Amino acid sequence: MNVAELLNETHKFNVPTICVTGGKGGTGKSTIAVNLAIFFTLLGKKVLLADCDVDAPNIAILLNVNLGSREEVHQFVPQFNLDKCIKCGRCAEVCRSHAILHVKNSFPIFFKSLCTGCEACKLVCKSQAIEEGYKVIGWTSIGSAYNIDIVSGELKLKEAESAAVVIAVKERIQKMLNTNKYDLVIIDTAPGAHCDVARSMIGSDIALAVTEPTPFGAHDLDLILKLAERINVKMKVVLNRSNLLENHDVIEEICKKHSTDIIAKIPLDDHILRSYVKGKPVLLDNLDSPGAKALIELGGKVKGVLEI
Repeated sequence: MNVAELLNETHKFNVPTICVTGGKGGTGKSTIAVNLAIFFTLLGKKVLLADCDVDAPNIAILLNVNLGSREEVHQFVPQFNLDKCIKCGRCAEVCRSHAILHVKNSFPIFFKSLCTGCEACKLVCKSQAIEEGYKVIGWTSIGSAYNIDIVSGELKLKEAESAAVVIAVKERIQKMLNTNKYDLVIIDTAPGAHCDVARSMIGSDIALAVTEPTPFGAHDLDLILKLAERINVKMKVVLNRSNLLENHDVIEEICKKHSTDIIAKIPLDDHILRSYVKGKPVLLDNLDSPGAKALIELGGKVKGVLEI
C-alpha cells in the first residue's frame, strides 16, 4: 500500500488528537500516553484514550482495567461456488499472497491461512463463482478508568493482518465521538515505522515520537520522523530515560535533520516503574518524583501546542 492509499482510507477527528508513537519498542510510549491522558483529565478535560498497538495492547494493563463491550473485527474470506466456477484461474493470478493455487483445467485450491482478505479474487471472477465469507481476526473493546474512556484493539492469536483491527479501532473512536463529548483523543501506536503506525498517526494534530538516548533509539527515531514527513503529520520528540546517557548529540542531530525538536526530557525514575507495577499512573501516585514533574512539563507544552 502506498502513501496516497493510506491517506485516503482515514480521516481527521473533530477534536484535538495526540498520537504517541516511537520507532522502536520499549521506549515507554504507552506509559507516556497514559500519563498524558491523566494530565489532561486532572485539568478537567474529557479524554478518549485509544490503544492501536493491536499486536500487544497494554493500555488496559497499565490502567488496571477490565475491558468490555467487545466487538468482532472481520476479514473477507472467499467462498468458492464450484457449480459456477469455469476453472479459468484468474483468481489465482491476482492473488498477491498466493493463497489460491490453480492447476490447468482444475478447480482452484484455497489456502485460508495465507489469505489477506483483499477481495481481488472476487472482483475479477467473471462467473461470480466467488461468494463472500468472513472470519474473525480480532476485536475492539472499551472501558474506563480514572475518568478516562478507553478503546482498545486486539489482533487474534496467529492472525497476521492487523490493519483491519487498527482501522476498526479508529472507526470505534469515531462512533464514540459521535455519541459522547470529548475534549481530545490520545492514540497509542504500535512500535515501528510500518503501515499500521501510519494508519494510527494519520489525522493527528501532533505526534510525539518517544525515543531514548541509545544507538537503536537514534536509528529508529530517524525512521519514524521520515514516516511523519511522508504522511504530513507534525512531530515532536520526547526523550525518555534522558539521564541514561549524558550525550544527546546524535538525537539532537536527527531532530535538526528533520526540522523538529525535543519537546521534553523524561529522566529514568524508579517511581515510574513502581507505579507501572501498581497499575496506577505516576501522576496519580507520586507527583513529586522527577519523572512526574517532567511528564507534567510535557503535558503543559502539548497543551500549548494544541491550544486547549
